[in-house]
Amino acid sequence: MLTHARREATFPVAALSGDRRRPDGVWVEQAPGRLVHLTGAMLTARAGDTTVPLGGFAWEHLAPGDLLRLRAESTTATEIPSIVLRRWTPGPRGAFGAHALLPVAAVDRDAGLVRLGAGVWRLGFPLEPGPEPPNRHDRLTPGNEVVPPSPPRPRDVVLLGLRDGELEVLGAPGTRVTLADGGWAGWMREALSDPAQRARLIGLCRGAIPVTVE
Repeated sequence: MLTHARREATFPVAALSGDRRRPDGVWVEQAPGRLVHLTGAMLTARAGDTTVPLGGFAWEHLAPGDLLRLRAESTTATEIPSIVLRRWTPGPRGAFGAHALLPVAAVDRDAGLVRLGAGVWRLGFPLEPGPEPPNRHDRLTPGNEVVPPSPPRPRDVVLLGLRDGELEVLGAPGTRVTLADGGWAGWMREALSDPAQRARLIGLCRGAIPVTVE
């Protein structure tokens, strides 16, 4: 995975391992189609000059598409290197929760990919073969599968954007949007309630912001 020629590298997370609610590690993609299993017992991190074992690492906060910066370290030439987690860069998948209803952003038939999402919240998935074009939006399952859409359900994550200054569910125009009174930070509800503030907030995310359906 890491060699003397390549002591440090960044690897994308392909999937979590173990129980979905309490995963015990991750699969990272070493090369296209080649996965390596990592567990907390294999990793350490640095806190100043202190080495911290990651046996109790909360893997459930990671998601496919996140990036892990790893470094192999050893004190002697004959010692088996330890793997140090240098950096964790979250991707958009973790913001989508278990179930998400996402707009189709682009279709690249040459690459065999369909890109779901909007703004900074975009993911690429293998495109199913066939002449039929994809839906305007698709559903993303906890297993990271793309399936045909259904109406938004409670606890679904959708992306909100703006049309003529008003909030809309991207990929599902005409869906009525109302803001819940509780369950989220007050500043965000206040920002989304004000036309100027919501335009600024959504603009910072390049046109979309993920929210949970109640």
